[in-house]
Amino acid sequence: MRRRIRLALLACFLLLGRGQSQEILAPPTPAAGQPGANQTQQNLDDLVRLGLEVNPKLAQVNFAIESARGRALQVGLYPNPTVDVIGAEIGDRTGPGGIWSAPLVGQEIVTMGKLRLNRNAARREVDQTTYQLMYARYSMFANIRESYFEILALQKRVDILNYLTNIADRSVEQTKKLLDAKQVARLDLVQLEVEAEKLRADLEATLREFDPAYKSLAAAIGLNAIDRARLAGDLEAPLPEYDLERTQAYLLEVHPEVISAQIGVDKA
Repeated sequence: MRRRIRLALLACFLLLGRGQSQEILAPPTPAAGQPGANQTQQNLDDLVRLGLEVNPKLAQVNFAIESARGRALQVGLYPNPTVDVIGAEIGDRTGPGGIWSAPLVGQEIVTMGKLRLNRNAARREVDQTTYQLMYARYSMFANIRESYFEILALQKRVDILNYLTNIADRSVEQTKKLLDAKQVARLDLVQLEVEAEKLRADLEATLREFDPAYKSLAAAIGLNAIDRARLAGDLEAPLPEYDLERTQAYLLEVHPEVISAQIGVDKA
């Protein structure tokens, strides 16, 4: 790759003036041919917010929490009394006829603090389901981040490849002029043409990776499809530094899936 760049730059500087060379070597800018280059750009926060609004798995877990809360309320209440009516025919078909009836009232007697135990168990189920929601949310966040940075990296790669392809194409044109003036050998032109084709092939291959990347992002958010708008972000932003052992201990202490499992054991 460095050799490609050196060849391209050399050809540019040989024939172009300083002003034209600086124009070609300007930092790469987003290419107009990229997905959604002219649309409003979304950042990571926008995608996470969209996932919180539309993700069906989160809605399902929220419904499970409401159901668990309803059960927790119901099991803590004393059983309702039952009222029934019993009766039978008097005599037989040849007798005087008639029926007798009587009310029957029943009430289940709950003893040994069973209501309190049932209520506590149901509340633990609510807690467990709540932590399952937290786990689902954080899993969604992680999946969205992964797809987001994958697309961000593809965008950056396309910008750089467009930049290098532009340099290579201009270099080929200038080298042809130098060849006509018998200032370079034909082998130099062939090498530049080969490098330009390699860059163009890399660019086309990278552009083909956008479709599966956006499909993964849509699935992480909870959508069937998502507009292929250019994403806003910076791959060169500094990353936080973590102490691995302290981070591992902290995760084991607060990870919602671990806490949910502990609650399940306690409830049992």
